Amino acid sequence: MSSPYTDVEHVLANFFDQFVDPWGSGNQSPFTRNQGVLFTVQLDHEYYSEKHGNGCIRAHCHIIITANKNVFFACEQVDGLPVIDWRLIPPDKWYNTSNHDSCWRTDGFRKLYQKDWECFEKAHANVPSEHKPSYKNAHQFNRIGTGITAHKFVNFVEIEHAALDSGNSYHRRITGIKELKAKLVLVEE
Repeated sequence: MSSPYTDVEHVLANFFDQFVDPWGSGNQSPFTRNQGVLFTVQLDHEYYSEKHGNGCIRAHCHIIITANKNVFFACEQVDGLPVIDWRLIPPDKWYNTSNHDSCWRTDGFRKLYQKDWECFEKAHANVPSEHKPSYKNAHQFNRIGTGITAHKFVNFVEIEHAALDSGNSYHRRITGIKELKAKLVLVEE
């Protein structure tokens, strides 16, 4: 049995590969370098026990993957509640996790893995170790773009970004995000 965040990671990467960068390295892609996809992933870990109490932890993580494989991550809270709508996250709250085509699938999702583990730990904080389920067997409902806020499976965006600081041009910071409209066109091959 694979862990839910791995399943989510593969869905996001496969969507990107099929629709944003189907030919690798941006060849033939309809996207420009700073355009790409934005996913919202709801992490949901729960524990229910009459003996050890209940725990339910949710987080909404937002991931942008641009055509040139810059990956940005945001998972903010306001007054203890997760920020569900990515539009409400200020540009300076997005963390650049990867900028390279060979490691965007691993480094790009590392903050998602960390947040998923954090949610698991918080949901099971009151459970004695001998009764604590393994991470793989925990009660998890991680999902992409769903919930009462009617998230789309994917949003298409264009970002503006700059060097994080004057001494490091590799790591980026988002200075603006613009939502794009998309239209699917099917053609016969």
